[in-house]
Amino acid sequence: MKKIISVLLVMVLALGVFAGCGAKPELEGTTTEILDAINADEAVAEFVNRFETVAIPAENTQSYSGLNAEFYAENIAEGSYSEPMMGSRAHSMVMLKVKDGVDAVEVANMVFENIDTRKWICVTAEHLYVNTSGIMYL
Repeated sequence: MKKIISVLLVMVLALGVFAGCGAKPELEGTTTEILDAINADEAVAEFVNRFETVAIPAENTQSYSGLNAEFYAENIAEGSYSEPMMGSRAHSMVMLKVKDGVDAVEVANMVFENIDTRKWICVTAEHLYVNTSGIMYL
């Protein structure tokens, strides 16, 4: 009886280990569409009331991503940001899609090191989070 219980417990534990090994959903759409979908989520919608999502203009890559225009043009396929349309909220959500062959972790490190969390005149962001493929920099 003890052997049967032991075998059953091992099987249950093995199933638990492999339960999270399913395929992960891919993000589909442009960076603007993905940010809009995030903002439309019920858990986020209350906080992001009256935010607009826009493609990052070539002349403002440094302000929104922390990346200079030359590096941005060479390495980023597309990028968008979502910020309040007006008010004094120090919140900016940026999504960058790197070009094929570009090291996303290197780009994330550059964003983390160079982004200006004090870009707003009256307020400063309290936290900076940079995330790529499950790696988060705080």
